[in-house]
Amino acid sequence: MEIAFAAGDLEAAQAAVAELDELTQPFQSPVFKATCEQARGTLLLAEDRVGEAVSALERGLRLWTDADLPYESAKTRALLAKAYLCAGNSESAELEAAAARATFRRLGAEPDLREAERLPGGSDAAAP
Repeated sequence: MEIAFAAGDLEAAQAAVAELDELTQPFQSPVFKATCEQARGTLLLAEDRVGEAVSALERGLRLWTDADLPYESAKTRALLAKAYLCAGNSESAELEAAAARATFRRLGAEPDLREAERLPGGSDAAAP
C-alpha cells in the first residue's frame, strides 16, 4: 500500500486499501481499524477527496491515541495536517503538524521529523 502511494499508483493503492479493509473486517481490533482509517484517509487525500480524508484521518487518530501508540498517532497527525491544509484550515494544520513533530522528536524518529519539518509551522522544529 505504501509503495503504491509512493509510486503514485492510485489504482494499486485503492486495491491495497480495499484488501486491507476486507482482511481486517472479521477482527474488531481498534488497531486494525486505525490502520484502515489511516490508509483510507491517505487514499482519499490522494484522490483529492479532502473532506472525507479529514474524517477518516480524525477517526484513525482517535483510535491510535486510544491504543496509546504515539508513533502511529504522530504519523496520522502529519497526514491530518496535510489534509487540513488542503481544506484551507491552516490553524488546525499547524497544530497537528506541531504535535507530530513533538512526538517524532521525543521518540527520536529523525526521518519522520525531517519530513514533518516541511509541514506548516515547521520553523518550530528547532525547539528543544
